[in-house]
Amino acid sequence: WAEKVHAVLPNMRVLTTYFCGLEDGPHAKGSMPALLAVPEQLRPATQIFCTSHWALGGDPRNADAIFSRLQGKEEWWGYVCMGPGHPEPNVHLDMAGAQQRAVLWRAWAEGCQTNYYGKTNLQIQYKPVEMLC
Repeated sequence: WAEKVHAVLPNMRVLTTYFCGLEDGPHAKGSMPALLAVPEQLRPATQIFCTSHWALGGDPRNADAIFSRLQGKEEWWGYVCMGPGHPEPNVHLDMAGAQQRAVLWRAWAEGCQTNYYGKTNLQIQYKPVEMLC
């Protein structure tokens, strides 16, 4: 699908979010090496690799390891979503400002190029994306 998008829009960047590595890849399921191998496995279809902040296990060396695997103009973004909830930091409306700020401080400390937040509260109707051209 990325090839089709790039055939029409060559400068379009594809973002892929992920929380873990491939379960059928060469590394143990749920391991940090599996997570760190994702950019190699998704290249060239993906240009923006977006991992959950929590998947890095609180170790800033894991963020450094992700950066070391990027090539050319590829980017690494962090994200949070519906979980985890209290008492872990997130940006939920019912959380204290300190919890919300902790997410952004962590993104800054890890060197994230962007912090992505996506959440869907309700999806009324599924409608596939249609090509513009």
